[in-house]
Amino acid sequence: EFDTTVWDHKWRCVAYDVPNSYTKSRESFRRTLKKWDFYQFQKSVWIFPYPCAEQVAIAARYYNVERYVLIMEANDLPLSQQLKRYFDLK
Repeated sequence: EFDTTVWDHKWRCVAYDVPNSYTKSRESFRRTLKKWDFYQFQKSVWIFPYPCAEQVAIAARYYNVERYVLIMEANDLPLSQQLKRYFDLK
């Protein structure tokens, strides 16, 4: 699924704001991120250290929520040390 052999020191943030009319799809999408071991930063904000935009986009499209999902990259986050421990990164 994901190439986790080398970390490029970037964080991928997935944020979404899915309307209540898509509750089942939103929950399925959330479960997918959880299954992939993304870190839940806030209720609808998840973080991952490896390239994942393609897989996230495919999942969002599959659950018909792609218009509500935003994928971002960040070089640094306030909780970087906590994230490094969570993902066992050096």
